[in-house]
Amino acid sequence: MSYELPVLTLIKGIAFASREVIISGGAYNSPQLLKLSGVGPAAELARYGIPTVIDLAGVGQNLQGKSAVRFSIF
Repeated sequence: MSYELPVLTLIKGIAFASREVIISGGAYNSPQLLKLSGVGPAAELARYGIPTVIDLAGVGQNLQGKSAVRFSIF
C-alpha cells in the first residue's frame, strides 16, 4: 500500500494543500484550531471577526477540567 503525500505551498503566510490535511492540537487546542478555521458557534466566531464555514454549536463546549493527582502513602 502506498500513500501520496499532499503538496503544501506557502504563499504570503497562507498554506495551500493539494489534498486533505489532518491537523490535531489535543483536547484543548483542537477546538481552538476548529474555531480559527471557521468551524464552531457562529455567534462566537462573528464576535471575533472569523467567517463561519460551519455553524457547529458544540465545538469546545464539553471541555472539563479533570485534574487528577495520584499519590500513595506508605
